[in-house]
Amino acid sequence: MITSWTMFLVVAISFVLLIMVLLFLMFKKFKMKAKVSIPLVLIFGLIIGGGTFGYVSSTQGTHFVVVNEDLSHETLYSLGENEYERANGEKITIKKMQSVLINETGRELAFDEVVYGYGEPTFDIIEEGEVYELSCLPASVYFFDDEPPMEMNLKAGESRSKYWVSLLEEEK
Repeated sequence: MITSWTMFLVVAISFVLLIMVLLFLMFKKFKMKAKVSIPLVLIFGLIIGGGTFGYVSSTQGTHFVVVNEDLSHETLYSLGENEYERANGEKITIKKMQSVLINETGRELAFDEVVYGYGEPTFDIIEEGEVYELSCLPASVYFFDDEPPMEMNLKAGESRSKYWVSLLEEEK
């Protein structure tokens, strides 16, 4: 199942609500009073439903980003191992627990890590058509934005990284 992140959240919330309804029906069958059953449904529904879905998504889930030819990007989510069909018809296997960026732009991209604090920044070239394994979650990547800030307020000994994707031609 490959889906958008929004649809994934809708499925997760629906799953938790389904667990809550099933628990409510189970408590009603055992003739528990509403004053007792509703709080129990909420507590157990969130713990059991949310915990189960969280465990499955964290052990089987994959975030990946597709950068399109018009430089728009979409963040997708996959449960388990799935195949993604690229614009040219080629199929790519997306493995579980893998964060990747798929370059569909037809141009080379730059993946730039800016480190605030201590540590070495990285700079990688993402070739056209490449499936690039990200070192971070896609939610922490900025696409084609302005220059990164020159500095960031950090506590003593703290370090933080920000990630940018841009066209390689603009980097020169």
